[in-house]
Amino acid sequence: MAAEGSTDSSVSRQRDGDGIRQYYLAVDRVQFKMGTLVDLLKVLGRRAGLPVAICVGARDSLDAVCDTVAASDQFSVSFLHSDLGDSERAAALESFQMAMSQWNYDNIEQTEEEKALEAEARTFRSQVLVMTDASLPSHTLGESPLLARVMINFDLPSKKEAYSRRMSACFGSPAFSSNSGSFSSGLFAGGLVINVMIGGEVSMLRNIEESCGIVIDEMPINISELV
Repeated sequence: MAAEGSTDSSVSRQRDGDGIRQYYLAVDRVQFKMGTLVDLLKVLGRRAGLPVAICVGARDSLDAVCDTVAASDQFSVSFLHSDLGDSERAAALESFQMAMSQWNYDNIEQTEEEKALEAEARTFRSQVLVMTDASLPSHTLGESPLLARVMINFDLPSKKEAYSRRMSACFGSPAFSSNSGSFSSGLFAGGLVINVMIGGEVSMLRNIEESCGIVIDEMPINISELV
């Protein structure tokens, strides 16, 4: 949320985060966040079968998001939290990564005619993976990044390190370099980050912008067309 006319920061800060576009979606009160998330997922769901990664700050928030999103037959919901066993964790990661591979094939590798025929033959459900910060995929555990197309920060992290870890887990990028003080090029370009925030979190978002060397714009109306 860079202020207009702040030319001193525009040179060093990246608007697209090296190919990862970043936006914020503001709500007036915390009780409106869940309804806003569901509406946002429905908009993103116009891209049939699009997998979405959702990052939350705590287990209570994860449970609430999973319960609400699972109530819609438009979404298939899985989750990662610190109490999962190894096999359950591996299954959740594999499910999302398979959904991501299928979506890439359907939307990138196929011709327009093939996409149309496939859409007629299949019933699409969007795969949603909800994760706490303590359970993000980690290369130290031998886990591959999600290489997601869309990440939603349902709870805005207060520190750049947490924001960086989420970016790295979802997009497969080193994301933040402590040497350069900004996001660096990684394995994935073309991702989309949407930060859901309430009015009182404006300063947190600005701190993330400044410390990570990025610009987070207001979410456009045509967000589904940018995926």
